[in-house]
Amino acid sequence: MRKAIEFSTKELKIIQLICKQYSSQETAEKLGLSSRTVEGIRGDILAKMKVKNVAGLVVFAVKHHLYKIR
Repeated sequence: MRKAIEFSTKELKIIQLICKQYSSQETAEKLGLSSRTVEGIRGDILAKMKVKNVAGLVVFAVKHHLYKIR
């Protein structure tokens, strides 16, 4: 059986903002972080999801109900 991937609250917020097309800088400003911190967390998210890029992240987020398209 596959173990569920767990994301921190901060990671989930970043996933949501990436899916809403926020840049790293915009995400950083919204969350009170540096853009480098956001980029680092985004890299961690990509690794956890086992995807290669932001397009893969968005597909994963939608498929796994982490983001709902409105």
